[in-house]
Amino acid sequence: MTGQRLVLLLSMVALSGCAALDAPWLRPGTDPAAPRPAPACLAPSQTNPALASPGGMGGTGAVAAVPPGGGDGIGGTGRTADAGPPGLGGTGIVGVVTGFASVCVNGVEVELQPDTQLRRDGVSVGPRELAVGQLVAIAATGVGREVTAWRIEVIDTLVAPVETVDVARRELTALGQRVVLLNPSDAAGLQRGDWVRISGHRGAADEIRASALVRGAGIEPRARLLGRVARDAQGQLQVAGTRVEVPPGLAQARPGDEVLVVGLWDGQQLTASRVDVQPIRRAIGEATNQAVLQGYVQSRQGQVVQLGYEQVELQTTTRVFGGSLDALQTGRPVQVKVRRGEDGRWRVDELYLGREGGRGARSSGERGDDGGGRRGRGSDGGGDDGGSSGSSGGESGSSGSSGSSGSSGGGKGRGRGGK
Repeated sequence: MTGQRLVLLLSMVALSGCAALDAPWLRPGTDPAAPRPAPACLAPSQTNPALASPGGMGGTGAVAAVPPGGGDGIGGTGRTADAGPPGLGGTGIVGVVTGFASVCVNGVEVELQPDTQLRRDGVSVGPRELAVGQLVAIAATGVGREVTAWRIEVIDTLVAPVETVDVARRELTALGQRVVLLNPSDAAGLQRGDWVRISGHRGAADEIRASALVRGAGIEPRARLLGRVARDAQGQLQVAGTRVEVPPGLAQARPGDEVLVVGLWDGQQLTASRVDVQPIRRAIGEATNQAVLQGYVQSRQGQVVQLGYEQVELQTTTRVFGGSLDALQTGRPVQVKVRRGEDGRWRVDELYLGREGGRGARSSGERGDDGGGRRGRGSDGGGDDGGSSGSSGGESGSSGSSGSSGSSGGGKGRGRGGK
């Protein structure tokens, strides 16, 4: 066998082995120079290992720690959300949990430590509360495909009683919000009046594209709504189209701000008892100088792209993977690697044209359907408005958290969740 033939044969064997991992950077039409996800996040476990062991997550021994100042809310309610490790700008990550290896978000392996702060709705929780499909905002140290989290905020986009359900269309409404259920099993058995906790990004029409849904037990009867502020023709405050009454003394937001409103719903409007301004921005840290952000394109004006919770600016030097900028259409799932300029704006260094799976948006560098009902169309497929974006997959198990908060565990090992 000649040397050239031997090299060719070895190359074919290597490529076939990689293709067995469904490696997206080897698919036709993708850029082989695109940065790859962390190896452990190519096919992560879909089960939170903390559910099997009270000692922490996958051997990390991660424990939620209450930060100085206690468990107060943010947005003027007393929480010191912007504090971080001294002298470190850090890395911010906003995206959907795709698995556990330690925790995979946006193709980044996020390691937990015993002093990692885990919080949900301003309350300290344990690692058992993390689940595939949840929208999270992470403040971390380190760069690249493997980082260490010092704070993780679980973001609930909507907590409310169901008003209508359309199982055939995989949609529901609650607080006047239209919710598209990306996993078909989430619609099964839902009825009017059921309380649900929903995670997910907002799409082009401000609909919630639900990557996780938890129903019923343990959800207190206070509604929660995350979205951007606007005012109608009568000057009435709205959040993502839902009327909101903000009594004097609560934090005030400007049109365009993202807010989390907690309050009572009377069927017509949400009367706020708490308003958190820019909760995602504050969760990743105002001092963060680089970030990996995921979402759907809500609008694009020139070089400015609105992801809903944040604006980012394209540059002439921005590298695009999974297609060209011509494919950057409204409604397209994307992931961006950004750095903060001296003026505080996010500049895009890298942009990934993504796809939509059964548990939400994916970058072109993440594999598979993650156990939901939809498989993404590949690197050139965008999210649609309720229709299937690929072949249907099987139903998965519960999309939400189960059990109570985890207890303190020992050890700092980078445990891998079992398959």
